[in-house]
Amino acid sequence: MDENEAEQTPELTAEYVSEQLKGRRVIVHVDLDSFYAQVEVRLGLPRTLPLAVQQWQLLVAVNYAARSRGVKKMSSVADALRVHTASTASGDTTPQYHAEPLYATHKISLDVYRTASVAVMRVLARFAPSRNCFQRASIDEAFIDLTDSVNARIRTLLPSSLPNKSPNKSLDEISSDSPKSFDFVAWSQQLTEREPLVDWSCANSCLVGLPQNTLDLKTKGWPDLQLRIAADICSEIRAAVESELNYTCSAGIAQNKTLAKLCSALNKPDLQTVLLPDQVLDFLRPLPFQKIRNLGGKLGTEIEDTWSVETCAQVWEIPIQELERKLGGASATWVHDIVRGICKEPVVQTQLQKSAGAFKALRPAATTPEEVLKWIHVLANEIFLRLKEEFEINARWPKTFTVSYHLESVESGSNNNQAGSAKSMPMPPRMRTTAPEIIAKLANSLIANTVVLPCRGLGLLCNGFMKEDVNTLPVTNFFKKVDFLAQLLPCDPSTNSDAEKPENILSESTNLPINQPHPQSDSNLFSFASTSIPSSSLLPLNFAPPEYQIHCDRCLKMIDADDTSLAEHEDYHIAIDLHQQQLHPLNTKKKIAVTDVGIGSAKKRRQQSGAGSNVGQGDSVITTFFKPK
Repeated sequence: MDENEAEQTPELTAEYVSEQLKGRRVIVHVDLDSFYAQVEVRLGLPRTLPLAVQQWQLLVAVNYAARSRGVKKMSSVADALRVHTASTASGDTTPQYHAEPLYATHKISLDVYRTASVAVMRVLARFAPSRNCFQRASIDEAFIDLTDSVNARIRTLLPSSLPNKSPNKSLDEISSDSPKSFDFVAWSQQLTEREPLVDWSCANSCLVGLPQNTLDLKTKGWPDLQLRIAADICSEIRAAVESELNYTCSAGIAQNKTLAKLCSALNKPDLQTVLLPDQVLDFLRPLPFQKIRNLGGKLGTEIEDTWSVETCAQVWEIPIQELERKLGGASATWVHDIVRGICKEPVVQTQLQKSAGAFKALRPAATTPEEVLKWIHVLANEIFLRLKEEFEINARWPKTFTVSYHLESVESGSNNNQAGSAKSMPMPPRMRTTAPEIIAKLANSLIANTVVLPCRGLGLLCNGFMKEDVNTLPVTNFFKKVDFLAQLLPCDPSTNSDAEKPENILSESTNLPINQPHPQSDSNLFSFASTSIPSSSLLPLNFAPPEYQIHCDRCLKMIDADDTSLAEHEDYHIAIDLHQQQLHPLNTKKKIAVTDVGIGSAKKRRQQSGAGSNVGQGDSVITTFFKPK
């Protein structure tokens, strides 16, 4: 090194390294290979055997052994070994693999794939530096922002003794001090450049635009070093998925989400692809621009029709002013950047689902109450399993329960002449929703006395999921349970006959055993256009174990034992009393007081149970139904 070169050699510090890494991102897109087909490992078939997953008459997943023989996804049932997705039929409590499922009698269930997806995402999320660096994109793909992990590994390449402001140190000296585990990196001998020299010979990756034989391939620069280390982490991710779950996946590694997703599809199956910064434009130039994420729909069609373009290079020729006039400022800027590989979209934490639904299109339309009831129970089983899984994973429970149905016009019999409608109600607490039969019963009650025939479609939807504090005890834990049935149904306490006990009286009157799941409902639970039903054939919806409800002595209804339900029911009775007072203004002797209601907030009950309370002789309060522990 001559004296002039030494003078030009800038100072190498940790601050300089951080400055070089600043603003650069490293994104990985992981995509499972023919995921549905891989989940069917229960069959014990080798991966080299052609396999397709069938859903009715279409193939929804085709493994790569079948694709090599010309079998395509979403084609009609073809000449390949086929396995039909799981389905549920009347009487099934869980999805089953039926030998010959029929559309008219079975409903497709994707629960097995959802469960497998959850397991995969848990493995992938372990490699994210933080929760905000992991984004589930679909059931079988995810983005991971590895920037922080990559930069942390780069800092270990430097000597551990390197201070923030160190004496001048040549890069060849740094190279000799680097850990042996990072033998894929060397440092440029041009001391004025300070750029790492990256060796790709052991990267286990395909490099876009570069020879596939990477035995002697070397590139230079801090961005390349970031992507090289990301390739190692990505190999670790894919190995973990395969070793723990026996699934293979492909991956794309680039500086943003758009490029990473494009790369993950280039070398399937079971390979990873890296796109270096200096290869981006060459890669995009011949690429059909509608392959880019969010350009394959209406926006992409509008661009193609307006300017007669197909590739990214052709879109480059459109002046930004023309894009702005046609698409508007924001869309024009986004299109201008995205076709050049510029994407600033961050990896965001995956949002939890806001709803869970189960739907069935009925072809032909259901024309009898029994058919509708059958499908309600099938859908209720599916919803119940999903609610149970959601609570076990995320401790959440929905706020609203909805039944939707579609009527077919009897005159035309056409799908285009169907009317959709829905009815909703508050979702019962989780402690009360202990079986699918309860959900089916709620659905029955919502559409009772409603015209739902002929029915072309039926759905159950739970939405408004909220976190539930699993450590919170219900309010009834502070009270001692009493026999509320004995108060509702008078009997002679001196009688020891089992037939005269309150629980047996109720059981005989409804022909249902107490504390047993509600069996599948029969047709008399519905009222259709030509049918009317006596209310006595319906099991009261407000029947629930006394641990979760209390009895109102005025209307004899059971009310949820939470402050909100109690307050709402109190307001209900006050409103009725006010209405009666307006109808009979001369009758002023009856007092409109909380104690008339029989229930109310804890604060009001405490105030009125003390000295000087204006409680009428015939009035009663909630405390009369509980005994101190």
